[in-house]
Formats: sequence, C-alpha cells, structure tokens
Amino acid sequence: MFNSFLNNFLHILETSFPLNCRSTKEKKNAWITQGIRISCKQKINLYTLTVNSNDPKAKAHYIMYCRILKKGN
Repeated sequence: MFNSFLNNFLHILETSFPLNCRSTKEKKNAWITQGIRISCKQKINLYTLTVNSNDPKAKAHYIMYCRILKKGN
C-alpha cells in the first residue's frame, strides 16, 4: 500500500517538476575582466609568500597590493 502511494507520489512529483540540467561551464561572473583575474591570482601568490616567510617587507607589499586592488585605481 505504501509502495503504491510512494510510486504515485514520485511519478506526479517528477512530471510536475522535471530536472533541468545546467552546464557547469557557464560563466558565472562575466563582468570580471581578465585583468582582475590576473590581479587576484597575484594577490593569492603574494599571500602564500607572506604566510610562508617572516619578511616584514613582503607583508607590507602584500598589504599595499590589497589596498590598491580594493581601491580599484
């Protein structure tokens, strides 16, 4: 009895709300330019360099780069 109900319910559910497959290769953020992507990669590289070393100059350079990137100029 329950299996019959479940089969009917699932059949109605699947016909009412069919699955729509989307491509995962869609550009989610088309407004992000190539220059912004390159700058973000550079920021990540500077971050890893800063974390792995105790150099205060590297940390200061990373902080300045973040400020420039955030400012957008």
